[in-house]
Amino acid sequence: MYKKVLCFMFLFSTIIANNICSDKDYVNLARSLNKNNRTTEAIKFYKKALKINPENFTAHWDLAIHFFKQRDYQQSLHYFSNLTKFGSENPYIFFNIAYNHNKLGQLDQALEFFHKFLEAWIQIASATKIFSNSSN
Repeated sequence: MYKKVLCFMFLFSTIIANNICSDKDYVNLARSLNKNNRTTEAIKFYKKALKINPENFTAHWDLAIHFFKQRDYQQSLHYFSNLTKFGSENPYIFFNIAYNHNKLGQLDQALEFFHKFLEAWIQIASATKIFSNSSN
């Protein structure tokens, strides 16, 4: 597996040197590095992806999760919060924002986002119920 990653990185470094990478390419490389416990390098590529496309959902999500696992709740909150700026109504984002606020001792904000989580979840559940009733 390690040899495949090295080969992939060599080919990818050629592409990077010629500046022909998309944000998705950088995210794919970052994910490969992350799987091989090379998180410091992975973070650099996620950030390069965000320079190309500041609204790349996957880069924000993966960085948020990484910082959460490192217990850097402020950085995790930053990346989760960015996802809401781009119009995402994903209840898991609201839940994670609430959780990070709670870990930072910001209980009012935690409650605010927990309510948003519940509202988004109820909306999805209602839509699912309506959809399942209409298909019967």
